[in-house]
Amino acid sequence: MALRGPFKAITALAKSILVQADEWPSFVQCAAINCLMKFMAASAEHAEDMSRLIFTILKKAENVSVEQTILSGFPDLLVRHPNIMEPWTSDVFDKLEDEDDDVRASTLTMISDLIVKDLVKVGRLLTLEMRRTPINKNVATPLPPRLLNPLIGIFSSRLLCKMTSPL
Repeated sequence: MALRGPFKAITALAKSILVQADEWPSFVQCAAINCLMKFMAASAEHAEDMSRLIFTILKKAENVSVEQTILSGFPDLLVRHPNIMEPWTSDVFDKLEDEDDDVRASTLTMISDLIVKDLVKVGRLLTLEMRRTPINKNVATPLPPRLLNPLIGIFSSRLLCKMTSPL
């Protein structure tokens, strides 16, 4: 499905905003990201075309709201286009090691939600984490206790509900 008419113009505008991000305030960048991610959810062709741009922005972003906007839209894309988004999941998991506590907390919340909904298998996540974890070093918790403890509680209760609920 090729974009035509106003959709093509809107996509071109959003893409130009993101390519020249340093000239725009973060709320405009977030709006452009939301726009492109909505179009990506609607079209597999568009998802494939725009995924490199979106995940390059995620890797290089210095603004927390830009990172969180991409992270919040990722589950929708993963549901709609799992085969297209699967190669980019490691970029999302990398945000568990972000220097910002809020980004790490958002990533952890989003990943735990994906696990509970069976969109990401725990084995895949553990495999990725085992590759990153040094064997002979003490590994620090990715989040401070003030953020980690409530997230563990939420994740545990969701997982317990899922395990005990009837089919």
